[in-house]
Amino acid sequence: MLCTQEKSGKRDWRKYQDEIERLKRRIDSVQEEFVRNGQHAELLVAQHRHSEALQLFSSAIQGADEARKEKPDVYSSFHEHMLKTYASTLDHIGDIPAEEGIFLQLMEVYPGGQYLGDYAVFLHRRKRDFAKAQTMYEKALEAYPKDSSIHLKYAGFLRHVRRDLEGAEKYYKSAIKANPENPDALGSYASYLHGVKG
Repeated sequence: MLCTQEKSGKRDWRKYQDEIERLKRRIDSVQEEFVRNGQHAELLVAQHRHSEALQLFSSAIQGADEARKEKPDVYSSFHEHMLKTYASTLDHIGDIPAEEGIFLQLMEVYPGGQYLGDYAVFLHRRKRDFAKAQTMYEKALEAYPKDSSIHLKYAGFLRHVRRDLEGAEKYYKSAIKANPENPDALGSYASYLHGVKG
């Protein structure tokens, strides 16, 4: 967490600023400019400065894409991470066409990657393309059967979109089985039990 609370309940901005400066020094120590740009973009996102981060993300993604072609074992994970973070930032500012373009790029370069659950949510909540979202949820669950968050998101999709209450309960339970300490899964299932099962 970048900021702390004093006993009075006010933010300790000095400590917050110290953390920002520490992260900036770490970024400055990185040799590759595109890696510095990516880390700086993430720092801006953490400060809710999403619009300022966009250009840095573009530079980081372009540099990482070129680097991964020469050293895929070194830079592929960074490239994929930058694309996912960029998609999330575009979602935050509401640029849906650009966000979808990033997901399509991810699918082309990293078929079956961990972004599949995020893309399913994007199709479900942003595009309202429920048939395609269902397919993508199923692909994500097949690729990552132990990812509690995908089970949970699919449960919500089944409950609220498909009105498949039995299926929703099954996936709430599987989300908890995959991670018994997931507070979102526990809370969502509690809400289901209260609101649906009485």
